[in-house]
Amino acid sequence: MRELEEKYLKFIDERIAEHNNLSDQYKADNRKDEADLEKIKVNIYEIFKTLFLSDIKQLKGKDLGKNKDIEMYGGFLLRFDTIPNNWKISLDKAIEHGDTTKQVIEEHKLAVAVELKDKFLTLLMKMGGNDMTEDNAIKLFKSLSDKSRLQILKSLIHEDMYVELLAERLDLAASTISFHLKKLEEVGAVTSRKEQYYNIYSINEEVFKSSILDIIKEESSEADLQKQREDNYRRKVIDNFFEYGKLKNIPAQRKKRRIILEEIAKAFQVGKEYTEREVNIIIADFHDDFCTLRREMVCEDIITRDNSIYRLVDNK
Repeated sequence: MRELEEKYLKFIDERIAEHNNLSDQYKADNRKDEADLEKIKVNIYEIFKTLFLSDIKQLKGKDLGKNKDIEMYGGFLLRFDTIPNNWKISLDKAIEHGDTTKQVIEEHKLAVAVELKDKFLTLLMKMGGNDMTEDNAIKLFKSLSDKSRLQILKSLIHEDMYVELLAERLDLAASTISFHLKKLEEVGAVTSRKEQYYNIYSINEEVFKSSILDIIKEESSEADLQKQREDNYRRKVIDNFFEYGKLKNIPAQRKKRRIILEEIAKAFQVGKEYTEREVNIIIADFHDDFCTLRREMVCEDIITRDNSIYRLVDNK
């Protein structure tokens, strides 16, 4: 399966799992309307997932790695315009008749479609251009950490050359030039073609079109491992500072303090307004010094305070 397809399906599956979990949480809290809304979102994700899987079956065996082939995904992109049309009509009718429940449902359905389209376009643009992965970047940088190879590339940027001409220009043995060209070709920095008795080498400019920032933004190959380490550290802090649901003491280190504040924040609901007394009561269930903890939660932007009304910050 192509990289774009894997990443897109992974994104959809993560969203499905996330909203299923939210639905279960709302259901457990007897918040039926919110639970039903999350299930509607899940349904929309599953619809587009099914359509996407159906479409890519028709693309098997086709090369989708070049810009000229991006149009092959055009059929799927059109679905983001055709399918939501009925939702837009329903939304207009709901607004016209003052049906706020229906309005909220249609707005959320359209929001999911927009999110899916934006994600697909982002992945598609990466595929159409030069998507420099972390591993490829490391290999390329290692290959370029040699003055002779840089001089070879500086020569090839002006014109295509064969080994003997490069050797003469750079005052190096032909065998040395061949060795360096092989290394550069392995990482895709140069390409070669046969012309009569010579192998002619060209610089592959596409490889060098990624900026350093693009490479840094690329998801790390150790992303899952790093997340696991963070989760393990977080669990260790919680286990050390909490006992039977009570906070034993407030950590002096900010990083650890932030973790325990986020753990306490789970007792609050997103979108709900709290008086200061209500906030104090909730925090007091964890520790007697509710004033310090409340102040720290505001400073860390975990909860907001406006005219003595507190709200949990939604970081999702």
